Amino acid sequence: MFNLPIPPLPIPGMGFIAPVGVPVGTVVVFAGKIESSPSNYPSNFTTNLEALGWTVCDGKELKVSEYPELFAVLGYLYGGENEIFKIPDYRGYFLRGVDGGANRDPDANRRIPAKGGTPNEVGSQQEDALQLHEHQYNKVEVNPTFLQPEKGVPAIAPLPSPIGRTDEPTNLQNPVRTSSETRPKNVAVNYIIKFINA
Repeated sequence: MFNLPIPPLPIPGMGFIAPVGVPVGTVVVFAGKIESSPSNYPSNFTTNLEALGWTVCDGKELKVSEYPELFAVLGYLYGGENEIFKIPDYRGYFLRGVDGGANRDPDANRRIPAKGGTPNEVGSQQEDALQLHEHQYNKVEVNPTFLQPEKGVPAIAPLPSPIGRTDEPTNLQNPVRTSSETRPKNVAVNYIIKFINA
C-alpha cells in the first residue's frame, strides 16, 4: 500500500511520458541511519543513499565532472573553485525559508551571505540570538533602622521587608530550561540533497 510505484505523467507538447522525479538540488530530511560509504554494503537499519542519488548535506567537496547536474544547480554558492564545488553543510542547523519580501524575517538584510551572494537569498545564514526585550520592576523603598538612644535603650524599629528578602543573598529558582543556545524543542535528522536526475 505504501510502496506503490509513481505512475508516469505526460509531458505537455512532447508526446511521451516520463516518471515523476525530484529535481536535482532538492533537500529533504531523512529519519534513518545512513551508510557512510557507498562502496560498503549497508548493514542492518542503514541506507546507502548514494546508490539512490542522494547524499548528506555535510559540506563535502565534489568534482564538477562527477556531479555536473548538482553543480548546475549550486555552482560555487557554498564554496569551491575550478573543478571543485561544495555542497551545503546543514549539520546542526535549523532551516528557514528565504524571506522573499514576506517581512517575516526582520533581520533578512543582515544575514551572512553565501559565497558571491547577497544577505536575503538562498545559502545565507544567521547566528543564534534572543529577541530584544525589556523587563520592568517596581522599586522597593526600605526605611533605615531607627535608633532611639534618648529613651535609654536603643530600640530598633521593624523594617518593611519585601517577601523573600533576607540578609543573605538569595538564589532565585529559574523554572525554565537553560543551555548554551536558544532553541525550540527539536529532533535530530539528516538533511540530504538530490545529486542526480535518475
